[in-house]
Amino acid sequence: MTTRRAIPVWSGALLTSALLVAACGSSPAGTAAVPTTSAAGAPSSQPAGQAASQAASPGSDQAGKSLDNFDPCSVVSDADFVAAITAGAGDPSALGTIKATHAPVDGSNTGLPGAKACSQTWTTTDSAGRVNQGGEPVIVTFDVYSNLAEIQAGSPLINDYQASGAQAFIAPGDGAVPHLTKDGYLFRMSGNSDTALLKAIALGIAARL
Repeated sequence: MTTRRAIPVWSGALLTSALLVAACGSSPAGTAAVPTTSAAGAPSSQPAGQAASQAASPGSDQAGKSLDNFDPCSVVSDADFVAAITAGAGDPSALGTIKATHAPVDGSNTGLPGAKACSQTWTTTDSAGRVNQGGEPVIVTFDVYSNLAEIQAGSPLINDYQASGAQAFIAPGDGAVPHLTKDGYLFRMSGNSDTALLKAIALGIAARL
């Protein structure tokens, strides 16, 4: 015995109302509907302004950039470095004149084969003309991008760096200095115990990538 499912019967009034709604559409006057695709693949509609505002978040699913011909010092800024040192000083006037310099260093010294690094150092000159070496250097190390998946696994995402378009992850052993990724690059700051200074420099580097 075959069981048939009951088919709803539309009354004349209901059918007329349904046809009118379908003909007129449900979008308010003057609001364009932009077709989008849902996760299941079915088309849907949403206001044009809303669709335009949904910018893609900085992802890590893209191909990594080669470090073979990459100069890690090309993305550092001595001016940013001086500004960050001055901003973090309790009495900036006591520092005197700050002069920053940078130079590439062996990235493999960080224990990361294939990595490339750049170190920023500085000196101060007081009112008497005496030159003093600054504090600990700030080092940016670019790691090979294939290590990103291991860093991301089980590591919390840090939101403090998204303004620069980068994603940051605190991997085991990172402490308060995360790994950052942007546009196929993966890097981390080290060398200095001032985490606020390292963050300021990292934001500048990420903005230049």
